[in-house]
Amino acid sequence: MNLNCPTRFPHPPRFITSVIFTYFLLITENLLFVHGASGDLPISTPGDPAWQDPELAGLWLGSDAAPYDPARASFNRKGDFYLGGLFDMHSERYGECQKINPRGVQWMYAMVYAIERINARQDLLPNITLGFQIKDTCANPNVAVTSSLDFITSSSNLGACDNNSMSFNAVDSLGRLVAVVGPATSNAAVSVASLFQLFKLPEISYSATSELLSETRYSFFTRVVPSDSYQAAALADIVSHFGWSVVATLYTDDLAYGLAGQERFLQHAAEKGICVAYENKISSSSTLEDLLEILEDLRGYPNVKVIVAFANESPMLKLLEVFAEQNVTGYTWIGTDAWTASPALTADPGIAKVTQGMLGLRYSTREVVGFLDYLQSLSPWEGTSYQDPFLLEYWEQALACHVFEIPREYRAYSETCVANETLTESDTLFAGKFVSTILDAVEVVAMALHAALKCDESQCEGKSDEVDREEILALMKNVNFTGASGYNIELTDGGNLGSGATYDVFNLKPSNSCASEMMVEKIGFWNQKEGFRIRDNISWHSKNSCYVGTIPSSFCSASCRPGQRRIPKGLSECCWECVDCLEGHYSDQEDALTCSNCSGEEIVNTDRTGCVQLPDLYFTPSSPFGIAVIILSVPGILLSVAIAAIFRHRRHTQVVVRACAGHSYAILSCAIFCFIFSWLPFLPSNNIVCAIKACLQLLPVTLLQGILLITAYITKKGRRYVQLRNKVFIGAGILALFCVFTAIWFAVDLPKLSRIPDPEAKIVYVDCQDGEVLALALSFLYSVFLDAVGLCMAYRTRAKEENFREGKFVFFTFIVHIMLWVATLGVYLAIGGGKHFQSFILAEGVTFTGYVPLFMLFVPKLYLMKTKPYANEKMDAKAKRKVRGKRIAKVKSRKARLSPEVLSSRRALLDNCNRALESIRGERTQSVRFVKICSERLEEMKARHRRRVDAKKSQLGDCLKRKVHLIISSPTLPSTSL
Repeated sequence: MNLNCPTRFPHPPRFITSVIFTYFLLITENLLFVHGASGDLPISTPGDPAWQDPELAGLWLGSDAAPYDPARASFNRKGDFYLGGLFDMHSERYGECQKINPRGVQWMYAMVYAIERINARQDLLPNITLGFQIKDTCANPNVAVTSSLDFITSSSNLGACDNNSMSFNAVDSLGRLVAVVGPATSNAAVSVASLFQLFKLPEISYSATSELLSETRYSFFTRVVPSDSYQAAALADIVSHFGWSVVATLYTDDLAYGLAGQERFLQHAAEKGICVAYENKISSSSTLEDLLEILEDLRGYPNVKVIVAFANESPMLKLLEVFAEQNVTGYTWIGTDAWTASPALTADPGIAKVTQGMLGLRYSTREVVGFLDYLQSLSPWEGTSYQDPFLLEYWEQALACHVFEIPREYRAYSETCVANETLTESDTLFAGKFVSTILDAVEVVAMALHAALKCDESQCEGKSDEVDREEILALMKNVNFTGASGYNIELTDGGNLGSGATYDVFNLKPSNSCASEMMVEKIGFWNQKEGFRIRDNISWHSKNSCYVGTIPSSFCSASCRPGQRRIPKGLSECCWECVDCLEGHYSDQEDALTCSNCSGEEIVNTDRTGCVQLPDLYFTPSSPFGIAVIILSVPGILLSVAIAAIFRHRRHTQVVVRACAGHSYAILSCAIFCFIFSWLPFLPSNNIVCAIKACLQLLPVTLLQGILLITAYITKKGRRYVQLRNKVFIGAGILALFCVFTAIWFAVDLPKLSRIPDPEAKIVYVDCQDGEVLALALSFLYSVFLDAVGLCMAYRTRAKEENFREGKFVFFTFIVHIMLWVATLGVYLAIGGGKHFQSFILAEGVTFTGYVPLFMLFVPKLYLMKTKPYANEKMDAKAKRKVRGKRIAKVKSRKARLSPEVLSSRRALLDNCNRALESIRGERTQSVRFVKICSERLEEMKARHRRRVDAKKSQLGDCLKRKVHLIISSPTLPSTSL
């Protein structure tokens, strides 16, 4: 074959060196090891010296004598042109080739059958004989690449062209290589396509479906099967058709097939509302522990009974074997064409039991007429003019005997085959006869070669040495015919099948009623236009083989009732646990993702499915705080009335006349108002009432402070020197400032109604909100300011002896009042709103304000009335009447006319009189005390004398009793009169 030399080889020298090294290495292997041949390459026989090599014995017979090397084994036939073939001739486990694969043998002979049919035709490649070279890939991408290097080295002369580029015009002993058919798996196809792209060798696959192979970097890759994008959509349609909203997925860990197919399936599943509860990957290198872990993970989802497997055959069968060993059944498997067409599903009873009820996809194909007869006619003894090492190995494995006599130490079987053995009709080699895509792939290459050689029905005009592989590739993409599979074979520029996709859906079911054997039967189809259609009954998994079962359910978690919410289980969104909504939350629908809060004035009902309105709670006399206010205020009112009654009764005594600068009844009235106004929170609250309460609640406190301030002022100045208009002016100023501060408070934030829900207590506290803290604190600070002014004024009069030292008591009254309101304000601001706390604190502050003057001013007066007789002496009230302004002016003018000496003498005389009066008062007090002491001592003497007399009388009585006793007890004594 003559391939045009490129002007420059596009790859670096290091790569050229590695290719040349590989070339010579493989040429050496070809000389040392037999590949199988016809014509120029004779087949070694057991009598040859080569059979004495244990490695060759293991290679040909598949025994355990030596490790199997797939790169050394091939099935060849010489021709004018030949096709390469890559098939999974052996199964693979843990990265090593295992026993012969009957499916691979069947597919290999499908290619041989197709070539023989073409060679027998006169309308296609007349006078041209096609040969083949078939290599084993062992279902392993690495082995596939190694086997593919044989095609490169056998068809390429790595000598230099005239322009120092690489030449591809070599003709090997088999003929000229046109293209390679295969491999079977997408993962291997991607690896091989990269190599063939480098050497511009056309490739056509009969089952590689990865979308990755449609990329432009694999321009020499073509296929006669639809891509996985259709297969993923078909899987999603099947799952959706049966109403399975939750499934598990497994996929092989390869970029070309499993990962890409899984990603595409997840996209289609999401569009149809299908949730994947569990997904995991498997591979040929998965260990037993890895597969058991997958099994345990699936057991963690006991309700998920549908498993979608986008996987290759070899790792999938390994997983199913583990399921069979663990006797895990009850799952409905939905699978792709890569593994659901495996003969092991029906041949292995354990796997068949696990996968009973499976639904599998296969691209729609037809049974090739005559192919089954062709397979059954095969024999290593006759029927072929060439030897096949793979058929020999399968024959020995199926019949458990050796075809050739070999040394005993290399034997895997004890028996030697005779020439009359045949395979049974139920042999796995004859199962799964849908191989039409392989015939289509071979025919595409043959038709392209037919066009390249300019053949007609009788001969080919072109020269074989002028055929270009790039021309072959272009002609392969230009074919248009109806293939053996039923597809219209017309390839796109990307090498894909242009006729869309149709998949047959197969069901694994008992071969007949109550039978233990399983069979795969077509029950429907899927295509892009109609979707999934069922044409036959489906047998679902059932423990009773006589019963076809029912459509299984597949879900992860049961629906959550109203009052519960879903918590995701693991990383999956379709698996959850139902938990009750938290306290104070509800859900009113099934499968709620979250629980909602009720509005501020509502509470969750008992089953947490909705909200109910909370009852309102006002500050009422019957509430706990209301009862406390009443208990504290009513005694204050009674005490104030009692003190007023006592003062009224003793209104002419000195202590009453001099008390509080004549403001006793005014102070008592303000105290009573404080007690009464502490009940203002009992009024039904609304915005207007709240404003009124805020304005009036501190009014009696301000009035009381004003009167005490005036009392302190009068105590300092003297009652004679303070006129009525001064009192009115001071009182009016205090009230005016109170109104100003109240107006500022209302302007900043008007007190208004507040509703504070308490879900724990299941009530709504209805109260008044006093507004901004700063404005409220300003009003409170005004009361403290009045107390501070009064304190400063009373401080200067605290030592005066006048009016029974009343200045001292006024001073302490202001101190206690300041302490009370500082504490009240601190607690009020610290405790915060809600639950009527602030209203209660403010009411108690007003209440205790009323108690302060009662205990600090009036209780000492009552004590004087009780203990100081002179305080109860009556005096003319008129004598203490205030001196009017004119009288004061006359006294001042009279004093102004006296000389300083006279005034000084009068002051000294007045001081002497006062001292004498105080001395007399002191002597009188001392005399009274002395009389009292004498009286007490006289009473003590009388008491001692009385005790002595009683003691003497007691002694005399005892003597008389003893005498009487002696007389009575001594009859001999003379009678005497006592």
